[in-house]
Amino acid sequence: MAVITISRGTFSGGKQLAECVAEKLGYQCISQEVLQEAAQEYGVSIDQLSHAISTKPGILENVNRERARYLECITAELLRFAKDGNLVYHGLAGHLLLKGVAGVMRVRVIADMEFRIRNAMECNRFDRDQAIQFIKKVDASRVKWTKLLYNVDWFDLQLYDLVINLHRLSMPAACAIICMSAESQQFKDTPESIKARHDLWIAADIKARIMTEEGIKNGKVDITADGSIVNLNGEVSSSLDAEKIIALARQAPGVTQVVSKLSH
Repeated sequence: MAVITISRGTFSGGKQLAECVAEKLGYQCISQEVLQEAAQEYGVSIDQLSHAISTKPGILENVNRERARYLECITAELLRFAKDGNLVYHGLAGHLLLKGVAGVMRVRVIADMEFRIRNAMECNRFDRDQAIQFIKKVDASRVKWTKLLYNVDWFDLQLYDLVINLHRLSMPAACAIICMSAESQQFKDTPESIKARHDLWIAADIKARIMTEEGIKNGKVDITADGSIVNLNGEVSSSLDAEKIIALARQAPGVTQVVSKLSH
């Protein structure tokens, strides 16, 4: 079955909607779990992962290798959760991290400002001015980091398959619409879509391990997987780095053959 990503502004009701959809479809529902599992799997700090996915790069930072490797770890872990389907993800940037991935339905949840202000006041015990200031600050930050990291407009509705307005729709009605859409032919998994996600996960996992491995200098390595076969292409700084990368690829789950065309 489908993988569903739910993107939402803070206090827009997206978390509750994600939990409703997951319960009705019998799917796993995750958000921060991706960061927790990625930190454990790749031996990096959860604070650094959270910073990479939720804050815009500094003026002098651009998108450096440090941030890139954290994003690679998050992507690999999200693909691990998503590879078999039956998943609702309502964490940050799911529709961007899984861009181009087969069998993914991308949902955007919107709500008017008054709806969000009320939620913020109820959930965080803000007064009205505090709620408005907090919502505007978070929205502005997300607009900036999505533009800098992915070169897209966070508000661009063309990034999504379905847009839900929780100001106009009740939670049960919105949940029913998403569930019905997820079970449509367009988003039904096939052996091909499951294989495609699995192959992407293997490649992303290897990439994350290369980027977090001490001693491997920054190189341009293209990694693709086709079932149990992994292909490595690109340029690395030394034959020793090439050997380390090949060894990491061979250790990936289910890999039986590594075809290397790495040069240095």
